[in-house]
Amino acid sequence: RALLAVATTDEGEATAGATLPEVRQSLARSAFPVVAGGRPAGRPDLHPFLPHAGLAGAAELGHVNIARSTDRVARQIPLALPIAPEDGYLPALSLAAVRLAEDGASLTLLPGSAVHLAGRRIDTDPDGQVTLNHYGPLGTIRTVSLGDLLAGAVPPAAFAGRLVFIGATAESLRDLYATPFAPDVPGVEILATLAGNLIDDSLMRRDTAAAAWSLLLALLLALLAWRAAWLR
Repeated sequence: RALLAVATTDEGEATAGATLPEVRQSLARSAFPVVAGGRPAGRPDLHPFLPHAGLAGAAELGHVNIARSTDRVARQIPLALPIAPEDGYLPALSLAAVRLAEDGASLTLLPGSAVHLAGRRIDTDPDGQVTLNHYGPLGTIRTVSLGDLLAGAVPPAAFAGRLVFIGATAESLRDLYATPFAPDVPGVEILATLAGNLIDDSLMRRDTAAAAWSLLLALLLALLAWRAAWLR
């Protein structure tokens, strides 16, 4: 019941282990089991940076790519990324973790439209991304030090019935992202945020209805500003 992280890039080449049989099997085992429809035009296959072959062959994989907006804030994560044609789409690590926690719930990808998880529809944008609903500033999601864990200072009950994300939080490793609440949130906490959003169905909506409400609110604020200036 463990997953391993894979980073992907559209530059360079895949790591050497990508051609090993056990890694190929792990990629195939980890990909979306059902994909309805073809790939959106213009989406290149991505090259995965894989764990050591001995580890990759013993676990399922999930990608950990986090998108940054033009202002460098981490607001979105793709739920699926296309890798080499024979490997299909690789789910986000957070999505794979939630599926694992639900005892291998059914998972279907509609590229550029939605993901169905255990019969529940999760809408995405045309690039397959969802918008995060950050819970708060750094540390809102409980963080446990590996040092404390190894020293026996953390009771087993702290992890019982929970998804546990293991990742680096040291600033020197540069795996930090800005969020609407803080400038230096570790990537592992953002991945845990996505898992929480998927579990409690709290992802931000960016559909037509949300766009219409945003436009209406902007017009209302503009009208109130004009009215205040006219009365002055």
